[in-house]
Amino acid sequence: MPQYQVWYKGNEEPFEFASIGRLSDAEIVGKILEKEHIIGFLITDKNRGQAGDVEPPLSETIQRNGLTPVKYTMDESEMIVIG
Repeated sequence: MPQYQVWYKGNEEPFEFASIGRLSDAEIVGKILEKEHIIGFLITDKNRGQAGDVEPPLSETIQRNGLTPVKYTMDESEMIVIG
């Protein structure tokens, strides 16, 4: 079970959690959004070539929700920066 330590918003103390398996960057950001009680959002952006609702790029989600910088370690690995 991987153990994650995630830093965001410049917090000194990490958000810590375990997962059954390895998580993608999007899943890690989703965990932060859940913790912060932020509802994920979809946008309609025909400029991206999509006629319907699409998820914004991960970096845009992080920035729009004031989460920058987002970085994490998994099982005490080297620091990984998201978005």
